[in-house]
Amino acid sequence: MKNRLMRSATWPGAADDDGNLTETHFETYEALAAGGVGAIVTGITAISPHDALIDGSSI
Repeated sequence: MKNRLMRSATWPGAADDDGNLTETHFETYEALAAGGVGAIVTGITAISPHDALIDGSSI
């Protein structure tokens, strides 16, 4: 790893009403990578609509 900065998993709350990723997700991860974060653990994601724990979770 180039550096030791790590971004832990968080809940971005940026999914659309159907649980799809939005441009906000991509912009967030692109900005983190461009800023020098060495490792990024992606945020909360459900595998089905029944698993979504929080409104705004991606599915």
